[in-house]
Amino acid sequence: MSDLLLVKKSELADAITDAVKPLKARIDFLEEMGAECVNDWQKIEQLRAEIQRANEYALRLVLSLAARFPAVEGFQALPDLDGRLSQIDNMTCRLPLGFGNGGEVNGR
Repeated sequence: MSDLLLVKKSELADAITDAVKPLKARIDFLEEMGAECVNDWQKIEQLRAEIQRANEYALRLVLSLAARFPAVEGFQALPDLDGRLSQIDNMTCRLPLGFGNGGEVNGR
């Protein structure tokens, strides 16, 4: 009877091992995904910081251009990057050729 009990214990151990394998694989998968999510989150945070720097730089440009070429009373910079880039484009699209190199056009 003890031999039969040993066989049953062995079968039980094999059954438990077989049952645990897929769970272990799922845990491994979730750990890998968690690491990827952390990496993705870090990338997202880096992109947010870059966008914030670009937005701040665009604000400085908009305010500088608005001060240099006051065209609209009560001018206000738009709150987002796209809006500020649009304002920069609108303010600079009618500047004469060569503006910024001492008034010379094409180096003359």
